[in-house]
Amino acid sequence: MSKQNGFTLVELMIAMLVGLILLTATGAFYLVNLRASMDSVKVQQFDKTVQVFIDNAVSEIRRACYVRGGESLPPPTDKIIGGSCIVFSHSVEDVDEPQSYGFKFEDHNIYIYVNQTAISCDGDEGAGWEQLPGITAKNASIGRGNDCETPGGPDFGDDTVCVEFDAEGSIALSDGQKPTRRVEFVSIIRNFNSCDGI
Repeated sequence: MSKQNGFTLVELMIAMLVGLILLTATGAFYLVNLRASMDSVKVQQFDKTVQVFIDNAVSEIRRACYVRGGESLPPPTDKIIGGSCIVFSHSVEDVDEPQSYGFKFEDHNIYIYVNQTAISCDGDEGAGWEQLPGITAKNASIGRGNDCETPGGPDFGDDTVCVEFDAEGSIALSDGQKPTRRVEFVSIIRNFNSCDGI
């Protein structure tokens, strides 16, 4: 009888066990990396939303009360009510009528208003105010002038608007935590002398 070369049943079972262990370890490593990658994307989306809000708010507040020749602004020109809302108007290039804008914090939500009609902080989501998705705001405040000053910091005039809040993402990461950022910015109203009734 000739001797056959090959693996015994025990050797095959050991090889399969080693292969299964390697496959399990590789799968676990892949899942950890996948979760970390998904968390990174969520944090990037959150950061992008916060930055877009800041850029938009700073830009629009700077332009508050700007009026092209012959136009008049819808009321109110510029108001801050209760430290949680700012509404104002300004002329916009390529738009016939001035636009009204607003930013407010209510029930930990951020609301934005853009329209051609007069604006009030009392309106809700159905009255032209739209909630900014993906972010909640805690400890929010909007201030003017002296409200913006910090001990040892610069002195601000009435043309200064400051906004502060703790932003929190609405989507939890894989560890159950939500991304958070402290947001603070100051914007100077360039056309302050054109503002009426501040």
